[in-house]
Amino acid sequence: NDLDFSGVNYDNVYATYHRFEGILDGGFHTIRNVTRNGSVSNGVALISILSGTVKNLIIEDSSFENTNGAAGGITANLMNGGSIENVYVKNAKISGTTKVGGIAGGINGSEIVSNCAFEGEVSSISSSGNAYAGGLVGQTFYGKIINSYNMGSVYAKGGSSSKTYVAGIVNGGFSNAITNSYNIGQIIVDENNISASYAGID
Repeated sequence: NDLDFSGVNYDNVYATYHRFEGILDGGFHTIRNVTRNGSVSNGVALISILSGTVKNLIIEDSSFENTNGAAGGITANLMNGGSIENVYVKNAKISGTTKVGGIAGGINGSEIVSNCAFEGEVSSISSSGNAYAGGLVGQTFYGKIINSYNMGSVYAKGGSSSKTYVAGIVNGGFSNAITNSYNIGQIIVDENNISASYAGID
């Protein structure tokens, strides 16, 4: 069945500092009205740290806002061989101060995001450090994004002595693999020291 978290403190359901290493198969059901707002160094998302797999799931009408770090629609940190497959995050607001993405805040290795879509708002605003905002993933160095797209707006603003990175798909690193993926969302940058502003991938 679908789940509606209206009026529910999600952090009481799943503790603020949490990590998931198994397989969550949503069966293409919908989770609605999840709200997580806080100052969480491990990240704010449906799952803060994901080392397992989330697949076949829809997240709708939800908000994940972090005043002290990364944020994502599914996870703030995708790592240790984790993957996100067949996931649609729609009408969602994702905000943070470092790595922020509609699906994942950051990919920390060669993890995979495939057949995913985001629709909503992504923003990374930092008063002192670098800001990374991506329609699908905020930042990755070796990650893979396959058959996925962004339709949401992406905004970033870094600190006055730092850099701003903003992209419709992902802000990249050394060896990313982006296959059959695209952005049609609006890209917005508000910062004096702009490092990158691209409609696809940096």
